Amino acid sequence: MRKVAVVSCLPSFVENLEPRCLLAAALPDSPRIELDLNGGWRFIRQNVAGASEKMFDDSAWQEIRVPHTWNGTDAQDGGNNYWRGDAWYRRRWRAPEALAGKQMYLRFEAVGQSAEVFINGAKVGEHHGGYSAFVFDINPYTKVARANYIAVRVSNARSDDLAPVDDDWNLSGGITRDVTIFATDTAHIDPLDYAAPGVYLKQSNVSASSATVDARTLLRNTGGRQRKFDVIATVYDAAGNTVDQVTTRRTIDRKSTAELTQVLTISNPKLWDGVRNPYLYTAHIELRNTEGTTLDSITQPLGIRTFSVDPNNGLTLNGKYYDLRGVAFHPDRPGKGPAVSDADRAQDISL
Repeated sequence: MRKVAVVSCLPSFVENLEPRCLLAAALPDSPRIELDLNGGWRFIRQNVAGASEKMFDDSAWQEIRVPHTWNGTDAQDGGNNYWRGDAWYRRRWRAPEALAGKQMYLRFEAVGQSAEVFINGAKVGEHHGGYSAFVFDINPYTKVARANYIAVRVSNARSDDLAPVDDDWNLSGGITRDVTIFATDTAHIDPLDYAAPGVYLKQSNVSASSATVDARTLLRNTGGRQRKFDVIATVYDAAGNTVDQVTTRRTIDRKSTAELTQVLTISNPKLWDGVRNPYLYTAHIELRNTEGTTLDSITQPLGIRTFSVDPNNGLTLNGKYYDLRGVAFHPDRPGKGPAVSDADRAQDISL
């Protein structure tokens, strides 16, 4: 029986902290390369013609780090100077040689409220909505071992097509959460489904004796040749013991995507029971080539439970009434607005 050590689990209710269980080295390290792009940005709070161009001169702009908002003060000081409109962010980024032959993605955890993203003068894509992550495939626009220029036009101007239109809080503008670039093998788990992990766990037939988990994985091959690999889905208990494992071999044509659902069974499941007993399993999905080399992997927390909601009896969790309580959580700090750090969020939750 394979065993791993579960080090810790981050709570899923902490906003912008992706819930996950952190496993010791007995699990293969993810081969993904992740680069922090929070530093080195230049910013101007106005719409500037030509700012998307590769060689645009932004030397006079303000130097900043993200997360950042231009409403950190004016939306809080009561001075009737709350500003909404367009602004620009730019950053130079040299793609390291280690990314040659890899598939590269640019990820924004959130931009308030709309964003248009350019690399080397070419438009990569756009996103609307200030509270959700988004990911772009940047291989067609990026040169490895050379300087690349990322430009983002951000707007929090009023738009009747973008909710909320009228609200009782400030719609701050800016790159308000982290920015990263990550690189994978050309055969990998697809991150382009609304920036979700690409692994979806659906449980059914939950009883005292067993539970069924459907692990649906989105697969992508961006390379120029057909690829063959194994998809290995494993569930571990909280002690790191292997509960079930399924291996499926897949072949994916060049420049194509596929979807795979694997069925796992948990015998005598321990239920996730809220604060009474927040027990978590861990699901690990791994892609290995025919030589056994790990190409990509994703780890997700898994809580087995049943629930129902009744207008008269409220929430029932695992067959017992559960007193459901919530909070209207708005990340907001003096001078920062919503551009808060992970440490700020953890402190808020710990209060």
